[in-house]
Amino acid sequence: MALKQLQLMVRGRVQGVYFRASAQREARRLGLTGWVKNRADGSVEIVAEGEEVAIRELYGWAQKGPSAARVDRVDTRGNEAIVRDYKGRTVHAGALWAEDSRIQAALYALAVREKLGVEIVGALYQPIGTADQRPRGVVQDGIPGRYVNGDVSDGATLEARLQDSRAIAAQAAADLRAGRITPCPDRCGYQGGCAHPGICRS
Repeated sequence: MALKQLQLMVRGRVQGVYFRASAQREARRLGLTGWVKNRADGSVEIVAEGEEVAIRELYGWAQKGPSAARVDRVDTRGNEAIVRDYKGRTVHAGALWAEDSRIQAALYALAVREKLGVEIVGALYQPIGTADQRPRGVVQDGIPGRYVNGDVSDGATLEARLQDSRAIAAQAAADLRAGRITPCPDRCGYQGGCAHPGICRS
């Protein structure tokens, strides 16, 4: 079986919390080789090589790290990416993106794919102000991590959600150019109400 390599830059509160030692222990447990080091910018870099299943499991572990850590972002060097949009308390299921017009994570994912040339394996809203830290959105099955069951799907479903979001954004741009955009104060603010009254006034 061909070996896979993973290179990660983990950002957040990841130094001084035993992240590096915990990552080494997790990699050894999974039978991976490589190294982990603290970087001057406050991040932790992980390079690992081994079987694909173990590589995916280490990637999933790095999304959370040890209990004292707070992982804000995991950057990969490779051809797969999960795009996360960090939110306060309210996060959105991928199945409702089009219906609720919550398409930011999908649009970020499309931009990452088209500008950076990586394969998108997930587009998620990450809550930061709730006890339940599981992200919501769409993620391909087989990607390690803690997800809500209904958000795990196949690649075709993820692609359909991304393309639906692209179509919504394109239609909104066309409507804006044609002067067909109308105020929607009942939907645009947190828990209703107009978030930007100066923009919405007609």
